[in-house]
Formats: sequence, C-alpha cells, structure tokens
Amino acid sequence: MAERVFQIYSGEQLTAEMVAAAAELYSRSYGVWGPGAPREGKRIRISARQLCAEYLSHPRETLYARAVVDGVLAGQVLCTRWPGADGRLVCWVTLLVVRAEYRRRGLAAALLRCVQSDLDAVYGLLSPNPTACLAAAHAFGTPLDRISLEFIATNAEAVLAASPVPRLRGVRLRGTVFNAATPGSLVAGADTQFFVGRSELLTNLHLIEDQYAWPLGELPPGHEFLLLVPARDRGISPPRPFVPQPVD
Repeated sequence: MAERVFQIYSGEQLTAEMVAAAAELYSRSYGVWGPGAPREGKRIRISARQLCAEYLSHPRETLYARAVVDGVLAGQVLCTRWPGADGRLVCWVTLLVVRAEYRRRGLAAALLRCVQSDLDAVYGLLSPNPTACLAAAHAFGTPLDRISLEFIATNAEAVLAASPVPRLRGVRLRGTVFNAATPGSLVAGADTQFFVGRSELLTNLHLIEDQYAWPLGELPPGHEFLLLVPARDRGISPPRPFVPQPVD
C-alpha cells in the first residue's frame, strides 16, 4: 500500500525550495491553454516568482497543504482566509492541483480537509475544472445535490469584495444566479479570462454528470465555475448573508 503523508504549512513557513516544487507541480499538472489564449495548446506554467506574487501575497493569511505519496509530491492546495465585519471567516481555495497519475484517489478532497478550520464560516473556489468543485463540495460537507444557488447569489459579491487578493476582488460574476448575461448556460461562475483547454474539462464534466445533477451549468471559454458553500455544523442554520469587512 502506498504511503501517503499530508503536510500543512502557513504561508510564512514556506521555503524557496518548497515554493519551487509547488510551481513545478503546477506547471507539470494543471493543464494546457485553450482557444483564446496566446499560447493555445501549450502547457500552463508558473514560475516560483509568479506563484509567490499570485498566491502568496498575504502569507500570514495563507495555508498550504501538500500530499506526498511514496516520496513524490502528488498534490497541493493553497487557501487564503479573510474576515467579514461580524468576524466570520471565509476560507477561499486559490489553488488545487493533483498530479495526473494520482488522480481519482481522493487526494483532492483529503487535501481540502487538511486546510479546514472550526472557525471557518464560508468556503469558496473559482475553478474551470468541475472535479475541483466536486472535491470541494464533498470535502466541505455540501454534496452537489445540496448546493444552494441562493446562497451563492446572495453572498458571492460581498465575499469577493472583502478579499485581500486583488484578482479575486476584481472578478466579474457571471451566470443566471447573478442575472448576468453569459454565453451558453452558465449558472454560477465568473469571467476571469482564463482560457484553459476544454477537452479534459468536458470529459470530467460528463463523468460527473453520469453520477450527479451538476448545478453550476456549462462553462464558456475564459470563465471559471464559482462554488460557495457555508461551513456545516458551525451554528449557521439557516446561512446568514455575509457582511464584508472594509479592505484597505
């Protein structure tokens, strides 16, 4: 049986070597650029410097977890937390990657559980990959058939506006739950201009639809799905609207 070790670090604990390894895993495993991207068909890559700038700009509020299987870095997750005016915490997954040969083993959900906290009130994720949304929904205690589109519609704007991560504050929400005109039949997502290759994503979506009622709709090019769920068993019943805290 393979030995699986999960390691958790604050952003401030990450060494240059660890950041370089994280960037390499992302570059080898995330996917390829799709139509609309200048480097269509080329693998999506990130340097250690870019990873620091885009995902570790607030190291004190960032948590990193990685899965090492038989000595191989097999998967990783980064999340950033921020509070609302009422003190309730948002835990936002900013990066989730599993090496191709280690997928469909439950690593993504296990990594996401590693970064959970009893203080969290809301969990969020933007991703073009429906399997990332599926893993997050299960890890955070809300199966796909119980995703509340009303909760997403009511809270997404305030949650993102309170984020300390600039690229999250500036996203354009799209989909029928936001009454925002979007090509196709997107239900909940954002126009991020992230033109990732669609072949693998559509295959993943079809596999999910064989087992579940997919709630987030179809993804147009340059968009990402938006998942937002309340933490379970935290005394939030029914979920209250999120109150943003001013961002400096």
